[in-house]
Amino acid sequence: MWMDVGGRLLAPRIDPIGADSQTFAQKLAEIAVSSCDPRSGVVMSEANKAVVRKALDIYNGGVFDLMDDLIRPDYAHHNNDLTLSRDQFKRGAAWIRKGMPDFRIEIEDMVAEGDKVAIRFVSRGTHLGSMYGETPTSRSIAIHGETIYRLQGGMIVEDWEAMDEHDLMKQIGAVPPDA
Repeated sequence: MWMDVGGRLLAPRIDPIGADSQTFAQKLAEIAVSSCDPRSGVVMSEANKAVVRKALDIYNGGVFDLMDDLIRPDYAHHNNDLTLSRDQFKRGAAWIRKGMPDFRIEIEDMVAEGDKVAIRFVSRGTHLGSMYGETPTSRSIAIHGETIYRLQGGMIVEDWEAMDEHDLMKQIGAVPPDA
């Protein structure tokens, strides 16, 4: 339900902690449908931010199939010249986790408007497995980036990610430091 407080339109608050993915996704879809401003049709940003937070919590937990409740089957992940499907994205996530088993994405900033949520993040992990044929270094790795998510009906439809993967390769020794 929309509430006009000081000129701001607010969505109901929900607590994603402890909610199973399917129940959480259903609740967010209900909020998204019921939280449309009849004057503009804009879906509430807070509900979309909660979906992105939950998806990143699942990603950080490493059980990527649980993301299916929050990411549509026709999802597209755009990264530089590549566009990955949902299954390709999950395989890529597993590949990163193989090289850095403690890999986590930490949100530094999050903003949302309409059907989009943008985050600035730092990803951290310990390089314990080969990713590009290099010898594992046991180094702590930090990769900075940004992602813009587009949501529809309480689910992530697509995203655009910008991250310095060449810096990752330098940090893990896959390319020379001065390359």
